[in-house]
Amino acid sequence: MRIPFIAGTTRLRLCRCRAAAATLWRLFLAACTLVLACGVARAAQDVTDSVAITMTTPVLSATANVSDSVVTITNTSSFPIAAPFTLTVKNLSTPGVAVAWHTGLDAAENALVAVPLPLGLLAPGAAVSVTVRFANQRRQPFTYELAAAGTPLPDESTVALTVTVRTYSGDPAQPLGALAGSGVGIVVDGAVRAVTDASSQATVRVPVTQQWIAARRAPTGVGLAHLVLTPDLPNAADIVLTDDGEVFGDATLRFDQVLHSTLQRNPAALTGHLTKPDGSPIRLTDLAGVEFRDAFESTLYDMTEWFTVDPDGTIRCVQPAALNNTTAGTQAILVTGLDAAGTPYRVRMTAHLASGMPLVSSLARPPSEPGMDLGGITVVGRSLLAGAVQSTVTDANGNFTLPLLPSGLVRVTATVERAGRHYSVLALVDPDSSRTAEPLQLRGTAELHAALPATPADPADRRVDVEAESVDAGTTVRTAALAVPRGTAAVTLAYEATRLYGGQPPNDTYFVRVYDGHSGKVLFTEARRNGQPRAVDTQWGRDNRTGTIEHELDVAAATADADGELILEVGETTASYNMSGYAASLAASLRLDRGMIIDGLVLPQDPQIVDNDLRRYSMPDDGATNVFHRMAQLDIRKPADAVVTNVQVDTELRDDTLTVLSEAPGQDVELAGDTIRTPLTFKPAPAMVSAQRAAFDSSLVMHYRFVVTAQAADGTVLTAERRAPGKWPLWHAPAGLARYGMREPGGDDWVSDYAYRWLVRNAAQLPPVNDFSGEHGNNLGHATHGRGGEFTLYHFYTFSGANPDSGLSNYRRLVARIKELPLQASTDPATKATGQAAAAEVKAWVLASRAGIDKVAAIAGVREVNYIRGGPDAAGISGGDWGRRLLMTGRVTVNGSNFDLAVGNWDNQRYWPRVGQYHHLQVRLSGE
Repeated sequence: MRIPFIAGTTRLRLCRCRAAAATLWRLFLAACTLVLACGVARAAQDVTDSVAITMTTPVLSATANVSDSVVTITNTSSFPIAAPFTLTVKNLSTPGVAVAWHTGLDAAENALVAVPLPLGLLAPGAAVSVTVRFANQRRQPFTYELAAAGTPLPDESTVALTVTVRTYSGDPAQPLGALAGSGVGIVVDGAVRAVTDASSQATVRVPVTQQWIAARRAPTGVGLAHLVLTPDLPNAADIVLTDDGEVFGDATLRFDQVLHSTLQRNPAALTGHLTKPDGSPIRLTDLAGVEFRDAFESTLYDMTEWFTVDPDGTIRCVQPAALNNTTAGTQAILVTGLDAAGTPYRVRMTAHLASGMPLVSSLARPPSEPGMDLGGITVVGRSLLAGAVQSTVTDANGNFTLPLLPSGLVRVTATVERAGRHYSVLALVDPDSSRTAEPLQLRGTAELHAALPATPADPADRRVDVEAESVDAGTTVRTAALAVPRGTAAVTLAYEATRLYGGQPPNDTYFVRVYDGHSGKVLFTEARRNGQPRAVDTQWGRDNRTGTIEHELDVAAATADADGELILEVGETTASYNMSGYAASLAASLRLDRGMIIDGLVLPQDPQIVDNDLRRYSMPDDGATNVFHRMAQLDIRKPADAVVTNVQVDTELRDDTLTVLSEAPGQDVELAGDTIRTPLTFKPAPAMVSAQRAAFDSSLVMHYRFVVTAQAADGTVLTAERRAPGKWPLWHAPAGLARYGMREPGGDDWVSDYAYRWLVRNAAQLPPVNDFSGEHGNNLGHATHGRGGEFTLYHFYTFSGANPDSGLSNYRRLVARIKELPLQASTDPATKATGQAAAAEVKAWVLASRAGIDKVAAIAGVREVNYIRGGPDAAGISGGDWGRRLLMTGRVTVNGSNFDLAVGNWDNQRYWPRVGQYHHLQVRLSGE
């Protein structure tokens, strides 16, 4: 079988209309992203049987090829269900119809839709509605099915928690300040679950295993508490609100021209909308920013000047032509702004740039069936970059078009059943490189058997192995057959990729498929793209291997009445520009002996962790313990009489292995049936951590390795191993840094390896630092501090009367001094002197801020220095961006009067005026 493959191209990326070349390995990340089959999944449970779901018949739009259906979910159980709440859209009846705006895909590539819950909770008997939009290019009627997932909160597994919130005192040594009063949101798993009353308290029910709870109050108040809860006893927590956070309003961003997470190339229009959780519109009165961002959340293009807000709240591009050919590399659109009440919003929407042309191709008849009807066959395209999925149907001649897929490699599959026989095709194509892909030939059992080795396998074999190598440009495919005796319930599939010559990882794509050799039915498919060191797909260990992945395949139906046969097929494809020294191989096997395997590995999503795809893990100092613990879920398959005796979790860091735990099921390791829950974090860390930090290299990755041991009834010892690849450590920042502000539970000084080394070299050039990242990327009130490469600085100028441990205090003094500028015109000498002193201080702030930004921005490795654009409590100061204008021009308007501080104009390419960054500066490093 020949799989078409044409490599993509590397492009320069522009930022604020200034060329900013990215290094090659960074550019490859966009081409190497793929959701792991064993990777991230939400911890929510299936609650479909606990709710009643109704949906209206989808209604076609009169002006666009979309259909809307209103879904209502009613809690029919006796217990509340907590957010995050997700719908899974399944069994769409009409090919070509797909969910327009989804939040992800499940393992079966069904779209997931987030459902906002009032106060994060669906009480017994309560109902909530959400509109699900479908892309419907052919404007066809269709039906669909739904499943629901959330977090059940039955009384027996939850506790009541009373939370008291206080303000920050301004003294890091004694941070507990006054009671915060009413209106503070209490946040559980990313959703506001309660609001404090006049007593500064609120009570919520949370799982007894809950580790943390947060509080927030706009615009700056954010706090966190570590929980150790006790069943059947009163539980309470105190939270102190820092005054250095950024609290944004809850909102959803939708652009009409972004469907399947894909932005049309060169759209005739681009219109977006912000909505509150209840679906009501939000109208921004100050559109602060529209940015097109890459996979690293770096700004590729600042498009703000090309957008406006219409009276109805629509965010509209006023120059759509300006978007033409200027959005290469885009993976998200970020909108920031404020409404009339001054509420700030920062909302992101995934938006991968569409390929330059639709994917046009056709299916070809299998040689064994030259008269096959090729009409009406469903064809599915899945982007290996974005995870976007589209489907369509062939015409009478087998032709098909997939009109809107993101740039990059696409996995195309088609299956059809004719007279009880199955025919299928899998192809990897790049629509950006060729307008029309070559015909894709369907294959049935005759074609599958024809591709088998000339020497047939021994029917007595209980295992078959195949291996494909990608040494030169092109595709290598290998196949093998395994005879399966009648009555066999399951077989084991295993596969592993190997980097043949070490060095840099190859730019290759592999696939694994298993077929029923008698019917041709596809039983298993996996296709992945490996890439450069920071790719977030399969990663290479220090042994130049990815680690073995195993799955149990159900073959009971195929062997119920007779002996069966399985055909294993593997393929390796190398890009045409790949060097042969970077070759890879893929080895796979099918075996009848089941033994024990780790069939699934899930790292549950945690909404409290921000902006790092759950790929950062905090490594405490020697002998210390993590405060907040991350968990992994292992789904094992083993003989019924085998008993799990030990679970070992290791981290593989460079040349050494650190053991996290090695324990029998019990206090730390939970075993329920065939599901194991185990910590990924240290209790405490071994003495080797500091040595590992010194030896680690930011270009490398960290892996977790899980080894499960069991003993069968006859004494046989069984083991199973699985690797969770592609993680990065966070270390405590170097000692001795000047700090300000209060410290947070779990620590607020977690940094990446690159940032650690940067700080060692440059800490002396910085003013006091407050927040880096929270533990594992825990949200400390900074939406982008999840990767350990960003931190906040105190102002470069401290106003008289300001608290040097409170950036907000200094901002308030800035505003107060600006408001005193009109006093310079007073005829009263004392009043005039006050105005002149204010002008002198504001001028000093401008000059010190400019010099400080210039100094920090000039340090190698600094990507951005974010600082004031405007800010709250500034009535009388004209313009939402008064801070930016004052800093860059030295001019400001107060109560209608213009003031010029005579400092001239200034700019710095690395200075970005940001909403919410008025009480501190934020430095973003380049090495993340």
